[in-house]
Amino acid sequence: AITNSAITDNSGYGVYSLNGGLSIMDSQVARTISTTASTKPDMLPKEAPGTGIRVDVSGSPAISLTLINHSTIYSNTDGIYNFGGTVSIPHTTSPNNTGHAVYHVNTGTTSINNSNIYSNTEGVQNANSSGYQLDARSNWWGRVTGPVLPGDISLNVDASGWLPAIVN
Repeated sequence: AITNSAITDNSGYGVYSLNGGLSIMDSQVARTISTTASTKPDMLPKEAPGTGIRVDVSGSPAISLTLINHSTIYSNTDGIYNFGGTVSIPHTTSPNNTGHAVYHVNTGTTSINNSNIYSNTEGVQNANSSGYQLDARSNWWGRVTGPVLPGDISLNVDASGWLPAIVN
């Protein structure tokens, strides 16, 4: 478990969880930058280093749930990147990422609820092509109108019931 920690100013990944089973609570993950392009053959373009938190269960089932709770994930390339894990993100703030606040690809599930998602180049993207519906309900999107700007959410993201004010 990572609790009450500040993981900042890294290159590559702030936190990399292989096969899940990680708990991050009351922590900050910030300013993770990319210094080189990815050379791993299984990486998609958006998987380049610079990711605040990456959960990777490619080729094997997740050991258990990854929980990111009451944390702030900001100023990374991608804030949270889930490659096939089971990730729950309640009560978390993810602003000012130059890529996505949350990016989901492959199998597994991602949910982000009662959180603050704003001022990112892109908000929440579900790149799972199977039709899986990512749960992004009950979040503050930086405006009272919810996720209305291009890039706020992708297809197969349920962002209903957005909140009219920032979540404390």
